[in-house]
Amino acid sequence: MRFERAVVALALAAVATLAAITSGTAAQAAGTCGAFGNRFAGYYHNPDSVPTYTFEGASSYLVPQVGNLCSGKTAGNFTNAWVMIGSRVSGSYAQVGYIISADHTASGGQPATPVGLRWFAQFSSQGGNNLRTWYSANAQYDQVGVRHAFRVLYTPACACLRATIDTTNVAQSNFNPFSSSSLWGIGPWIPQFAGEVGYLNSDITGSNAKRTRFTSLGAQRVADDVLQPMTCTMLRKNDNTARWKVEASSCDDFDIWTGVL
Repeated sequence: MRFERAVVALALAAVATLAAITSGTAAQAAGTCGAFGNRFAGYYHNPDSVPTYTFEGASSYLVPQVGNLCSGKTAGNFTNAWVMIGSRVSGSYAQVGYIISADHTASGGQPATPVGLRWFAQFSSQGGNNLRTWYSANAQYDQVGVRHAFRVLYTPACACLRATIDTTNVAQSNFNPFSSSSLWGIGPWIPQFAGEVGYLNSDITGSNAKRTRFTSLGAQRVADDVLQPMTCTMLRKNDNTARWKVEASSCDDFDIWTGVL
């Protein structure tokens, strides 16, 4: 589950700078899944901008919402939203957020829809390989619409990347991204904030009435490990403009949701 692996390709594609777009009408139902392929809606730091600081971590408040999964597939069928710090050249990344997945069956008397809304974190040290993934043990149904702080930050004490939700350390990498044994490469690393699906016909989480909201976007500086507000050097990504919406109100505040024009 990674937005960053598309960054190199994005440099060749037409991308929009941070700007608001017109809201759509009510969302239509998700259809049959079709071909597998991770797709994204959100914003990422422009790796070709001249950074004031090299970044090593990312942070955002995030309000989880639900989304419909496409039909006909189980494996790899998910919709999620996350905060990420990713390398520019190797496809390595660290992310934390929430996920609705067909792989997680409902339990404990919870309704089958949404299926398995859980917190998750994922780390990769070797160019998208050597993945390490953590999921919360219980579905977080009561957290839909509740604002939480999601952060993945470099921590000198462990020489690792730690994923936190609010003040709880939920997972951490088993590698040092600054080590020569990792494939993270020289910065600037890229703060990224997005929703993602496994199949294009699944919903990005959120609707016109209840949007998935990212606020107080932040980036951690290599120079002093301090978390600063995200700069106005962001590019927009939307792989399904016919149905998904991405709307920003400032340099560090935006919404995603599923709707139709």
